[in-house]
Amino acid sequence: MPGRDRSMRLRFTVVLMVSSGCGCTGGRHVPPHPTAWQEIASTECGFVVLMPGVPQVRQGIDRRGNQVVEYRVIVPPGYLHVATCASADESREGEAAEAFVRSRLEFEKAAVEQQRWPVREARLVRVGKCPGWQLVTDNPDGLEVGTRFVWAGDRAFVLIASGPPDPVTREVAARLFESLRSDRCQPPP
Repeated sequence: MPGRDRSMRLRFTVVLMVSSGCGCTGGRHVPPHPTAWQEIASTECGFVVLMPGVPQVRQGIDRRGNQVVEYRVIVPPGYLHVATCASADESREGEAAEAFVRSRLEFEKAAVEQQRWPVREARLVRVGKCPGWQLVTDNPDGLEVGTRFVWAGDRAFVLIASGPPDPVTREVAARLFESLRSDRCQPPP
């Protein structure tokens, strides 16, 4: 749509992120081992998150000039866990942030529906004072993909967990999603 600013065009389309590098296979799926979980503190991102293993870290600048840091853990044979943050060219707080998050949810939901991925869940969430959304869908490979997007003033946090559509995948996604902490989202003391 014309008139939308550069931050709105920041694309975290679930379809592209999850399809790039999942390395998922069929067969019996073993969940991430409980002792593999560790706290990842990102000074670049300003967040702390639990991940089921040692992540591969990629840093870079997207085509719009936004800094992006991605933490990725793949647990064979079919689990993917990603924590990403991206800077934005504009800070949003209050109702402007709430409206931005609502429009991002509608954009992402429409993107996965256009790819004919069934949407299981699409809802708004909060992490402290930061607005966000959660989207759960099934991809064409038969995997359940959960995504949580959180807007933290002048950056976006995006968490993704995918695996076979079963209670273990949902439990792992919930553990990843609920572990996100950031000083940017905590109310002042």
